[in-house]
Amino acid sequence: MLILIFLKGRVYGPLKDVKFQHYCADERETLRYAYLSTVTPLRKQQKNLEEMEAELERKRAQMFPNSKEDFKTKSNDIKIRAARFLCADHAKQEKMLTEYQWAWRQVKPLQDVFAKDVSSGYEIRITRFDFFFLQDQFRSEMQGMVIAAGTPARDPRRRTSL
Repeated sequence: MLILIFLKGRVYGPLKDVKFQHYCADERETLRYAYLSTVTPLRKQQKNLEEMEAELERKRAQMFPNSKEDFKTKSNDIKIRAARFLCADHAKQEKMLTEYQWAWRQVKPLQDVFAKDVSSGYEIRITRFDFFFLQDQFRSEMQGMVIAAGTPARDPRRRTSL
């Protein structure tokens, strides 16, 4: 049985297998070159975008809210980071200042609000059914965020063992 292959107007048969193999190798190398010449600039662009994204993430990590209103406008991860800072002891705060490259002048306004909120006393809110006495509203909000961020969500269907 004689198998003939027609490529680009040429006939390749059993006697011309070597030429056919060279032809296929050349075509494969041409395709590989075309692929690499297309992918290489895309890889460079991807690397540049990843570097820019990492730089933006570093800048976002350095952001610290200046007031309660500014705190409410920030993203959730910045809120949690600020709440952890405000609820931490002095040594942990110093560590976080150097870790996130915050300046003490940058964190002082919100620290003052946090410290002042402790001595603000009670705030009474009247609803239709009963009274809510809220003390240290901002401080409680910060502590709640730290607790919520630190505890992983668990599956309510899972039973605890006795």
